[in-house]
Amino acid sequence: MVENELRQKPAATPRNLTKKFGDFAAVDNISFAVNKGEIFGFRAAMVQTNRLP
Repeated sequence: MVENELRQKPAATPRNLTKKFGDFAAVDNISFAVNKGEIFGFRAAMVQTNRLP
């Protein structure tokens, strides 16, 4: 990396994120930084949500 790039502020800096579904906390108090030029995403496990009788 170029020295200039290391000194730049992150493009996004979410802090203390929480996502709940009822009583279930899917994401609990997560913080991170995404720098310019990076690609970021969440990946979840494959979970079957529909239950057949």
